[in-house]
Amino acid sequence: MPVATPDSYTFTPGTPLYAGLPIPFASVVTTLSLVNTSGSTQTANFVSPMFGQPFKQGDIPSGQYPQFQLTDDTPCPATLWGITHWPDGSMKWCGAIIQVPTTIAGSGTLTINVKNGGSAPSASSRGTSDFTAADLKTELTGVTNLSGVWTASLNTAITDATEIVVIGDGPAGKVYRIGGGFKQSGSAHGQMHCWHYAIAMQNSSNGLLGLRYLGRIAQPWTDITSPSVAKRDFTAVLKSGATTVRTLQGVDASEAVQGTITLPHYASVYTCGTDAKWDFLQGGGSASADCTVRVVQDKTYFVKSRMVPPYDVSLSITNPSSIDYVPMCNGGMTRSTGTTGEREDIGVFPSWFSRHIIAPTANTERHVRVAGLATGGWRTGLRVSSTLMPPAVHDTQASYTGLGTVQPTYRYWDSPFNVGVSAIPAGHLWLEEYDGHHRPQGSYFPYLLTGEPQFLDQLHEQANSFIMIIPPGNGTEWKTSPPIMDGAKNGGFHARDSVIAGTSYKTSGILFRQDLERYAAWMLRDVAQAAAISPTVCPKGTAIKSYFNDSVEQNYTALTTYVSYMPTSYQDDGLFGLIPVSINPVDVPWCIGYLCNSLAHQYSISGSSQALAASTHFAKYWAAIKNHRDFAAAFSLNALMWDETGKRAEQIEDVYFQITDSVLSFNATTDFVSKSGANSGYSVANGDVVAGNPARISSIAARQKLYAVNTTGSTWQLSATPGGSPLDITSTGDEATFMILNNFSPRISYEGAGGPETYLANIRGCLRHLEAVGISLVNSARVDADARVVSAGTSFTGNPKNAFTSSYPS
Repeated sequence: MPVATPDSYTFTPGTPLYAGLPIPFASVVTTLSLVNTSGSTQTANFVSPMFGQPFKQGDIPSGQYPQFQLTDDTPCPATLWGITHWPDGSMKWCGAIIQVPTTIAGSGTLTINVKNGGSAPSASSRGTSDFTAADLKTELTGVTNLSGVWTASLNTAITDATEIVVIGDGPAGKVYRIGGGFKQSGSAHGQMHCWHYAIAMQNSSNGLLGLRYLGRIAQPWTDITSPSVAKRDFTAVLKSGATTVRTLQGVDASEAVQGTITLPHYASVYTCGTDAKWDFLQGGGSASADCTVRVVQDKTYFVKSRMVPPYDVSLSITNPSSIDYVPMCNGGMTRSTGTTGEREDIGVFPSWFSRHIIAPTANTERHVRVAGLATGGWRTGLRVSSTLMPPAVHDTQASYTGLGTVQPTYRYWDSPFNVGVSAIPAGHLWLEEYDGHHRPQGSYFPYLLTGEPQFLDQLHEQANSFIMIIPPGNGTEWKTSPPIMDGAKNGGFHARDSVIAGTSYKTSGILFRQDLERYAAWMLRDVAQAAAISPTVCPKGTAIKSYFNDSVEQNYTALTTYVSYMPTSYQDDGLFGLIPVSINPVDVPWCIGYLCNSLAHQYSISGSSQALAASTHFAKYWAAIKNHRDFAAAFSLNALMWDETGKRAEQIEDVYFQITDSVLSFNATTDFVSKSGANSGYSVANGDVVAGNPARISSIAARQKLYAVNTTGSTWQLSATPGGSPLDITSTGDEATFMILNNFSPRISYEGAGGPETYLANIRGCLRHLEAVGISLVNSARVDADARVVSAGTSFTGNPKNAFTSSYPS
């Protein structure tokens, strides 16, 4: 007999509260607010919208499930899906819908307690026959590269049974993903495909309450050549029987709404309305309309779970203007992800997601949904028709269940660099969205927040696209003294797998690449997010979670191994960089900030000890700057990493930082150097170090260390030795400034003053993030950065992507 909890329950006699082991003492771990968005009373026994619920490690212990209850302990039966776990076996996240046995007053709010101590939900009485009466289908009428009318019918897809996946099942209803091709006269098109996401909701009498539905129109196949891969134009309608539910629209190059939708290969669009929500249909159910309820998670607990960065939820955030979903819309993002410069898109989370975390409103939630669905329009939705899954392209394990034959030579990239495999198809509006340098996070947070399964499917595709774009090659062999690669391997650039001391690390080309660290930051972020939030047990029975997890762990292990071969000073000062002097002698501190932010997030969502080790290594970089420099150097555009002999810096004392807004003016008559530019106002002392282009001084090698002598105010001379004789300046002109200064005051940043979209805010954010995940060695640097942000007058109210605290809520 079950042992009762100390709580009292109001329930129908005969309803089991717990089945299996004795119930432990249940406690409230968080709450939900169900907000009635209508002025009319919401009737009882409705089923909530889908939502995602993260949990702090240990709050739902191994073997337990969450319980959803009214504040008087009345149970709210729940259907759960997508359950994933922390390393200790406790629940990390689940998607859910709950059946609510009470009313909500017009414009009122109902509090739901989320407790631990629950058991696995029992199955519903729902089945695919619940969808028959609604007769849902999407009809496409061809305009270009598509002729006639093509129909994707949910009922036909159920009959064909090509792909019927039960995402979740429980007393509140049953969630499905059902796939099928667009057909004409009974024959499938071959390229045009539709995934039907559908819920059959269950009422309090175990009958059908109603349906929710979202269709995904796609061209996903990597292994079908007939009909040809093409950009296809069409008009589209969503129907229920003969009734048109919605006429879909697209956008043109000016973002103006139009009747035609242009769909590139590997892109997809959705059948929903402008609010980016699933449609409700009665379909023979007992409810004539959907509930008028919005689910609002507790924002402090959401951050406390560590599934998002440590945002400061006490901030007041400017509520953005409204946004609409239209197929192929930009969702508020920059169309060309290759566009350089700080902007809302760039960061571990973009601003439109961070706004909702800090100050959730109906409007910010709409932004999350719209932006998430808009990324379905990226040409990243690659799948294999024989498995219906993304193609597996790394063989850390020889095979991955359900992913088909591993294709380690497969690459997906812009055709000029394609190495003879799949090329990026002709596009429509998006540019370089397959590239990792600036691409924003697309689907992780929308899935985390809403629990809607289409976002997880997109996340799998988007993460895998980052693995696929790296050249297969034959493994890049990285030397450890000095830390540059062997140019004989893979054309002197990099490959998908890296070889360190004779051992190959699969996909570690994400991190080991002769490029800016931002590339690794955003690519590894998506792969780690896919690994962290994918269900522990895939409803389709595949090993896709292992596939992504193996990739990120290989990157972490490669980093730890590589650094272990380097000098102690290199390890102690958190140095890393693979760009050889022949390509560029400088590295970029702000990109290291990006990577630190990403790695700290990866550790917080996974609990991986390897992710912590990687984060800790790079954290040492900031601590070393603080210990050996005026910390203004941390906020620099570039850092000079090679000396005049071609030797890589192996300690922070040998790294020079560029003063971005200031150049040196050389006077061939007086042999004095002076500062010019907006970022003047600092002093140079005798013994301070300068390096750079030697064009103004004869017989001096590039990047040779020179010392300031005879300093007078803002002018000085240069010597080849400390306190030595001044060098002759042979020509006049200006040069970029790379310097080692002991005191940069009163200036606060080598790159210029503050604002939320500068390197100052980015690095301050990464330091707080690192400290929040437990890396205390950055504390002194973080305190310094905090003071500089205050001095700069930085405000995060409009762009809060870096608005972090230095600790997670306890």
